Amino acid sequence: MNGAFLPAAVRVLAALTIVSIGWVVRSAGEPLALKAVVTPSSVIQKDGRTVTFAIHGYIDFQSLAQALVYIEAQQHRWKGKIPDEENRELALRLLREAIESRVVSMADERPLEAVVTHTSNELRQAIREVTEPVPAGYLEAFLAVQSKWRLSLNCWSAAPSIPARVLSNWYPIEEGIALRGAVYDSTEHFWQAMKYHPGITVEQLRALTKNLETMSWQAWLKRLDDDPNLYLPNAYAVEFLRHNLTAERMAWFRNSYPRMGYWRARALAARSNGVPLRFASARTRRK
Repeated sequence: MNGAFLPAAVRVLAALTIVSIGWVVRSAGEPLALKAVVTPSSVIQKDGRTVTFAIHGYIDFQSLAQALVYIEAQQHRWKGKIPDEENRELALRLLREAIESRVVSMADERPLEAVVTHTSNELRQAIREVTEPVPAGYLEAFLAVQSKWRLSLNCWSAAPSIPARVLSNWYPIEEGIALRGAVYDSTEHFWQAMKYHPGITVEQLRALTKNLETMSWQAWLKRLDDDPNLYLPNAYAVEFLRHNLTAERMAWFRNSYPRMGYWRARALAARSNGVPLRFASARTRRK
């Protein structure tokens, strides 16, 4: 990690530990104003909880202002290690990713509703009226997200639209879905099952995660972090590994499996004796 990156990293940490100065949108029942979506400092809450979003899937933010600080830090991080033009393109990609994650939420449909129910001219005007600093490409990124999602469905299991729920991998199918000789509650259950070799048992998985829990991955992750040729094309994978290769996550993973050592791991995702939903996401779990 070079010295130029350290001040920016400190700014990121500071931004992530305080609530941005700006309004907090608390109502879950009322429509969300477009101005709230495009203002960098706004923090959106639903049911008393802050609606977060992420870059690379695992770097969470409460406001776009926090994401902008992170993006600036990334530009400092790679300055001199990659060409300037590539650095600028990286910033634009991260900006687009942050804005799309902010708008297309799996916890709150209101940001997407606010963006797609206004015209592009109304979106332009709303961003022109923002009094806070915004980076180059801010307007263009919002317009690109608006254009894309006017013709798309946010297919998550608690979406307000029934078609969007049905298209979600997590949508529970009452009669089940038969795939490769077993019956699953949803397509997500099938994909989870296919991660494992047919012969792998639960006890073998528990033993593996116990071994992984005792290992230190810091030096290995640092090598990935320091090499732009490795990190930049694989940022999501690296952040996924950073998030999951911790003792806490390994313990959580191990303890999430029942103590049924003789069971095949694939079988846990399939229906057994007609009992549905052996596991479920928080938003599909039945009462």
